[in-house]
Amino acid sequence: MAVRPLQNAKYLYQNTRLLIKINEAKNLNLGICDTYCVVKIDNQTIARTATAYKTDEPFWGEEYTFHIPTEFQKAAVYVYKEDQLMGSRKESIGKVMLDRDQICADRRGLDRWVPLTRISKADEIQGEVLIEIRLKHFEEDNEYKVIVNLVEGRDLAAKDTTGYSDPCAKLVCKDKKSTTKIIHKSRFPKWFHEWSFVIKGEITSRDVLTVIVSDLGKFSSSNDFMGQVNISLSELEIDNDYRTWCRLQHKDGPEENGHKKDDLGSLRIKAQIHEQCILPCHCYEPFVELMVKAVREPRLAPTGSEVLIMLEDIMTLDRNTLAHTMVRFYISVGAIIPYLDCLTVREILSTNHPATLFRSNSLASKSYDQFMKVIALPYLHEILKPFVDQIYQDKRTVELDPSQLDRSKGRRPSITEMGPGQNRLVEQSQEIVMSYCLTILDSICNSIEQCPRILRVAFRQLWQRVEERFWGAEYKDTPFIAISSFIFLRFFVPAILSPKLFSLRELHPDQRTERTLKLVSKVLQSIGNLTPEVDAKEAFMKPLTPFITASLEKAKTYILDLIQIDQRLVREEKKLAAGEYLQTLILLRGFLMKRSTHGSTLGNPYRRRYFCLSSVLFQYGKEPNDPHMRSFPVKWISVVEKLDGGAYHKKNMFQVTISAPESEPEVLYLEAAVS
Repeated sequence: MAVRPLQNAKYLYQNTRLLIKINEAKNLNLGICDTYCVVKIDNQTIARTATAYKTDEPFWGEEYTFHIPTEFQKAAVYVYKEDQLMGSRKESIGKVMLDRDQICADRRGLDRWVPLTRISKADEIQGEVLIEIRLKHFEEDNEYKVIVNLVEGRDLAAKDTTGYSDPCAKLVCKDKKSTTKIIHKSRFPKWFHEWSFVIKGEITSRDVLTVIVSDLGKFSSSNDFMGQVNISLSELEIDNDYRTWCRLQHKDGPEENGHKKDDLGSLRIKAQIHEQCILPCHCYEPFVELMVKAVREPRLAPTGSEVLIMLEDIMTLDRNTLAHTMVRFYISVGAIIPYLDCLTVREILSTNHPATLFRSNSLASKSYDQFMKVIALPYLHEILKPFVDQIYQDKRTVELDPSQLDRSKGRRPSITEMGPGQNRLVEQSQEIVMSYCLTILDSICNSIEQCPRILRVAFRQLWQRVEERFWGAEYKDTPFIAISSFIFLRFFVPAILSPKLFSLRELHPDQRTERTLKLVSKVLQSIGNLTPEVDAKEAFMKPLTPFITASLEKAKTYILDLIQIDQRLVREEKKLAAGEYLQTLILLRGFLMKRSTHGSTLGNPYRRRYFCLSSVLFQYGKEPNDPHMRSFPVKWISVVEKLDGGAYHKKNMFQVTISAPESEPEVLYLEAAVS
């Protein structure tokens, strides 16, 4: 490993994002079972997928975006078998290790089948050590003196059940050895261990300094290997002082761990790393001017804005990331409506038949998706969360498909073969699903006033553009379909199908609730398609056709009401400043554990509190509607910092320092949620 002086980049801010999508698994050789995945970053659990029930080829299709430390080393996806009879008991199947360099090898990231490897405690290598080293040469004696100072370690793996380790380090160079003292109960040890030794003759490639870090507890008879660093002394320059953080590796190098590869199956996974280096604001002024001019004064005939066309053509492999960035950029400069209009016009001009309008993964489609998630997520929560919560609480057995009723016996009865009990269950399920759908649809239709005005303006503009292009009696439903394809099919329906992905629930649903949500979303999807016809492969949906047909007019009325907004307000909305947009944005919200820092220390000092972070305010209270909720302007937040992994005997602890004018700073100690 080459050691070199650290260089400090001249950036205002640096940010690293890791995108991981867990698709599916195959060849697990477990038969029919329940499986799920856990994502770990440097051995810290970050996320958990839903459980794929009763399948030998599980599909999850879950995508995560993590904001992680720039110096992170590895990401891992662990696959587990869930045992319903044993409660929370789990059985490990295997894991996929993703090294940073492995992900960054291709600019498009990693997207392929990766074989699972066996899970072993010895594989959990993480952390870095800070080494100072200097090489001196004495020509008269033809010898070299190596001066080493092992200063400290950081973010080492937790080897004890308490979340700590007792790390010590051994420094080895050929037959020369030196050992540091043991630092008990720490993952951030400070050794300050100085050592020097002499090498006679010329230094060759075989002269390697190895630092081996191990966990050695008071009552342990053997060491737990925590990682090692190899430094080639032949690569060092004489009389040059080196001081650098070195990443701990496996004994056999960064890629191999010495285990025999077993046939445990494979996981289809996608991973990308995005590193953002933010420069001072004045560096971006020409770019901002160019991008704003591109949408406010576009050359739309015949091909559209040249700048947007260029970006879309370049980012063909990752348009979702491009849309994510562009939407937030144009919101920040107050030009989101002109931006969406440019993309809409280009999409319409390139579409020959209305049936294919916004059906592709174009930048326009992706941008509308991101726009709704940024602007209308609070609106979605307000109208859907009560009903999703109700479905979670009811836990009813709901099934419309006869083929799902008798799978345990290895046969799939048709509707005509069902017994009286099965027929009664299907009829009851139809009533339950229609009741849920009717309640949700009524809530949506009565929510016009709650819908963000900027979203209504965008949809009115979309309606007008589609109407200009596809006019006449034969295309009378085309504007309805264009708007419904976004608000219903890409917003309401996915949120009901996967509540956790839209922050409607903290946990994934159980198997029974998941099936109910899936059937409700199927019915609402048929309504969102604005057609009473059901898929031929889903004949069990036909009995609900009258209900779907009767609901189509409600959906159309909702869309008409949605776009009925004064034209004067439309013109005003297009001229809104960035701050007026941002005041409506909620960035994050949910429950965290807050540690009390005053009062009695008896009992549990942690309290579950609801937190809400918008672009303007940071708030917390006992419940979302707590009248005594505390609020702080975001600009008062002076520090957000992760604490030592063993702080307060809890993992994932961080602190938020709030510095109000003319007041003492207030520090909140929070435990980050683990999915």
